Order: sequence, then C-alpha cells, then structure tokens
Amino acid sequence: MSRLLHVRRWMAGASLQQGSRGAGGWQSLVGMLLVAACTSGCAWKAYRAQTLDLPAADATAQALRLDDEATRTLLAGAGVDLRDWPAVAWSRETLLLPLLAKHPDMQVARARVAAAWARVPAVQQPVNPELSTRLENHSQRGDNGSPWGIGAGLQFTFNTRPLRAAQGGVAAAEAAEAEVAAGEVAWRLYRQLGDALLALQAAEEGRRLAQDALALADARAESAAIRQRYGAAPALEVQLAQEALLAARRQLADVEAAAAVSRAQLAQVMALPPAALDTLRLAPWPLLAPLTEGEGGGPDAASARGIALRNRLDLARDIALYEVTEANVRLEVARQYPQVRLGPGLVWDQGDNIWQIGLALPLALLQRNLAAIEAAEARRAAQAAQVLARQAAVAGDVESARQRVAALVRPLLVAGREVVAAETRVDLVRRQFDAGAADAATLIAARTVLLQARRGAHDATVLWRQAQWALEAALQSPLRFADNPSDAGGH
Repeated sequence: MSRLLHVRRWMAGASLQQGSRGAGGWQSLVGMLLVAACTSGCAWKAYRAQTLDLPAADATAQALRLDDEATRTLLAGAGVDLRDWPAVAWSRETLLLPLLAKHPDMQVARARVAAAWARVPAVQQPVNPELSTRLENHSQRGDNGSPWGIGAGLQFTFNTRPLRAAQGGVAAAEAAEAEVAAGEVAWRLYRQLGDALLALQAAEEGRRLAQDALALADARAESAAIRQRYGAAPALEVQLAQEALLAARRQLADVEAAAAVSRAQLAQVMALPPAALDTLRLAPWPLLAPLTEGEGGGPDAASARGIALRNRLDLARDIALYEVTEANVRLEVARQYPQVRLGPGLVWDQGDNIWQIGLALPLALLQRNLAAIEAAEARRAAQAAQVLARQAAVAGDVESARQRVAALVRPLLVAGREVVAAETRVDLVRRQFDAGAADAATLIAARTVLLQARRGAHDATVLWRQAQWALEAALQSPLRFADNPSDAGGH
C-alpha cells in the first residue's frame, strides 16, 4: 500500500509540473511508470527445469536395505531396542517405520500434501494493480504542432479481501483433505504389510507341519517295509505308505514355494528388493487368545463403533471433502459481491495535459452468481449424504468384523483341546512302546492323529489371526510410530 501511495503522490507532483515538462517530460513520466511497475514487488524468479532420472531412481530402489545406517537411525529415534542390531526381530510396528519413510506411495502422498499447502498463500495474495499505456497519432496536429498522444494509467481493484479469504479457505480445506488422504495411504500400506506378514507366518508354520508330515510318512514307509520283510505287512500297505511319502514330499515342495511367494510379496509391500529380506528375522504375530467361548477378546459393540467412528480415515476423508464443499459455498457467496476497480491516469494529448480517473463497478442485474451458489450447495448436500452413508458403512463393517472374531472362538478352542488330547495319547503310546506293549505302527498312528490335530489347530489359528487383524484394521487405531498426522491416521 505504501508503494501505491508513493506512486499517487509522485503522479500528483508530476501534474503540478506538467507545464514545464512538455512532450519529453511526459515520455519520461510514462517510462518511469513502467520501470516502477516492473521493478516493484519481489525479485523475478528464473525457471529451473527438473528432469527425471529414471535409471538412477531404479538403481537407488534396488540398493535399499533394512540393515543400513539410515534405518538404524530411524529405529533408534523411535526408541526401538537395537542391542541385537542388525539381527533384530522385526515386528509389523518396527517394519512400519522404514515402510512409511521409504515407500514411494508415501513420498507421493507427502509431496501432494506439500503442494496443497503451498497453494494456500498463493490464492490469498493481494491483487496487483494493472498498468495500461496508450499511444495515439492524430491526423491533425494540435496547437503545439505534435500529432501524438501519450497516456499511462493504473487500475486498482478493491473489495478483494473477502474473496481472497474464501479462496484461501477452499485451498486450506483441500490441503487438510490431502493430509487425510496421506493417512489413508499409510494405513493401506500398513494393512498390506499385515496381510503379507500373516501370509508369511502361516506359510512358515505350514512348512514346519509339512516337514513333520514328511518325517512321519518316511517312518511309516520304513515301518511298512520292515514289517513286509517279516511277513507282517501286505504289499498293498507298503504301496500305500510309499504313495503317502510321495504326497508328503509334494506337499512340502508346495508349502516351500508358498513361503517363497509370501516372502517376495512382503518385499513388494516394503518396496525393497527380495535380497534385502534374505536375513530378515520376523517376530511372532501377536495373538490375543480368547478365554472362553463367546469371548472374542476385543471391545464390545458400542466401544468398537465409537473407536472406528473416531479413527476411520475413509470417514475422515469424506468429512474433509465435506469441508471442501462447505468452503466452496462460501467462495461462491463471496463472488456475488462486485469488485470495484479504480483507474487514475495521465495523458499528454497533442500538447494538452489531461488527468483522468475511471471507475468500474460490475452490475449484477441479470444474476448474482445464484446458479453457481446453488450448484455448490447441491454438491455440499450430496457430500453430506456421502458422510452419513460412510458412517453407517463403517459401523456395519466393524460389527461384522466383531461377529467374525466371536464366531471363530469355538473352532479355535475345540482345535486346541484336540491337540491336547492327541498329545496325551502320543505320550501314553510312547510309554507303552518303550515298555514293549505297543508296536511302531501304533505309535505312528498316534503321531498321525496328533499331526492332524495340529493341522486343524493351525488352520483355526490362521483364521483367528486373520479375523483379529481384520477387526484391528476396521477399528483403524492411530499407528504407533507415525508422529505426522498425515501418516498416523485417526482424526
């Protein structure tokens, strides 16, 4: 504003001296106006190209590891116990730290948040005055013998503060929505991480069961062969034992392949090369075991619904989008008020010095931005309906997850009791075998029953873990190690 007052005073002083300046003086005046307008404000910023080096980016991605110094510093800053570094037991919480720090999707989300917030001051900048010039040549000369007319003027726009404030409100609402979207990206990656860890742990447990099954099948085949040599086993029993041995070997190969695929999937989720996980040691998945049938070990229905409605980022994002539509309504309402433009100017016309002032006032005779306001209000109403629909969907999602956890309690407990009973039977038969009261075939049969019970317990435990993880994801509590609101989730 001080610059504008200075220009006004300078123009007024020039008009007092216009009689002595003549044509050359007014040309100097126009030149000085141009220089003042062009040199006012901040310095010019040069364009700087930013090229993409895709081969270098790929090389950097292929060199990422979990045992580097940057990851160690990251874990230390979060208070992780690093006494066994680098041979630490990685949990999903500790894996979350490098996941959020290094994953390309999170880098994109952070960049979009930064770009959204950078737009807020850009739309709130004051409107610059406009400089206009005129140069005329008349067919007839004036009294001073010159056919030229030279003029310069400035145009100032008023009543822009409410509009700029409304535009800033829209930009701020969009930036807040971008932050929530970044939180959604963080939780999506965390969900993918949990799924990959669950699949890998199930595959590793299945491989141990398959190895036990192969050892048992080998013992059965060996026992059948020995008994056949002594005439105690028919050829059919030996053949069936050999077929079971081949099937156990194929099953072990399939499970080992599934474990390799699960490990590769974990590397993909972490955006790391598979070699970076060769020495990875995983901590066991935390399992909240039920106490009794009908007790799922989680919150009750009202508590779970309240937690989800506070934390779910899809609901938070719909609310943020509602705030954007609300800000757009305020913007369209602000646009219905006219912006006054005042334009003072100086003209030297064939020796005659002229002072002029122009006033522009848009007249809202035909419409007062009503159509745009009504459209913005309609979008706000639609988004409000979306928020209510999302809230109902979140409540249903959480209750469905709770019911699934509760439904899987009984199969898990039954499978656990079957394992205990089978272990008791194996102990009994082993004592009988040691005492000579039971043969090897009886002991192998008891161990087979135990293996089947362990497989049933493993399947029930996998389903139980998946149900618990689905409930945790439905509740979507803030992530433990994510301090940035755009990473943590919750609102």
